[in-house]
Amino acid sequence: MPDRLFCYIRKRWIKASPEEKIRQSLINYLKENLDYPLNQMIIEKGLECLPHLDPTLTPHFPIRRIDLLILAKDLHPHHPFYPLILIECKATHINEKAMRQVLGYNHFLKSCFIALANQHEVQLGWIEPGQNLLISKKGIPSYPLLLEHAKKLINLL
Repeated sequence: MPDRLFCYIRKRWIKASPEEKIRQSLINYLKENLDYPLNQMIIEKGLECLPHLDPTLTPHFPIRRIDLLILAKDLHPHHPFYPLILIECKATHINEKAMRQVLGYNHFLKSCFIALANQHEVQLGWIEPGQNLLISKKGIPSYPLLLEHAKKLINLL
């Protein structure tokens, strides 16, 4: 099926749109090469559906769907699973508009890291505590390394 891809997270065949090809390729790379657990990945969910957000506390979530969110177990003291990295996949160039989009989503999610991905590159970003400055670098480290960095960031907050 050239116009369809099998999604191992959703466990079904899906339309092979340009953005979906990037997402599925990235998921496969994260799982096979960087040890990211598939069972902690969330795809195409509305902000109001995410497990650590309480809609009664913030009833006015924007109606937006995240591309890919990877949760980490026991990262946050108040949540069994907490957003480790929010990834926005783009079929076009990574630009300022895409960065504003992922930062806007993360305003509600409070993920430790954000990333933008297209067919050519992945840009990882995070806010360094006390500096209020977005740090950015190319690529994504392995799950154990990113988790270790996230635990340090959370302990500093």
